[in-house]
Amino acid sequence: MRLVTTIETERQPPEAIATMARGFLYGVVLANSLQIRAKLVPTIYESGVQFRPEPWQGKFEEFADALTTYRRKWGDCDDLVAWRVAELRTIGDRRLGLKPCKATIKIYWRDYVVGKGFHCEVRMPDGSVEDVSRFLGMGRPGNIGT
Repeated sequence: MRLVTTIETERQPPEAIATMARGFLYGVVLANSLQIRAKLVPTIYESGVQFRPEPWQGKFEEFADALTTYRRKWGDCDDLVAWRVAELRTIGDRRLGLKPCKATIKIYWRDYVVGKGFHCEVRMPDGSVEDVSRFLGMGRPGNIGT
């Protein structure tokens, strides 16, 4: 099942859009946590998923869950961050020696090579930031986005 919502963005400042997007993304984090507990998806860095901008970029924004992202083998920054935050909150990261932790979503407005939009990253409990999109290919030759 797909849930679709619309938010007015034409007359909203970027900060308001980011706040609304963050709220929706935490719903995706919850769905992803359930998928992780059910073992429907591997960890994001073992999944083979790569960063890719949405082909409909600029027309609408999709917040895909981890299973959808895993099945199509790509996701943009919001899809990847919602998966990684759910993973950190649910199982932690054995590679880094992290137990489940209260990772959060960092969203900010930025200028892209093509158009403008928001970018999402993971904020770790110690305040450090993990850019999942960069780890999974954003900015590499052949990928749009910096």
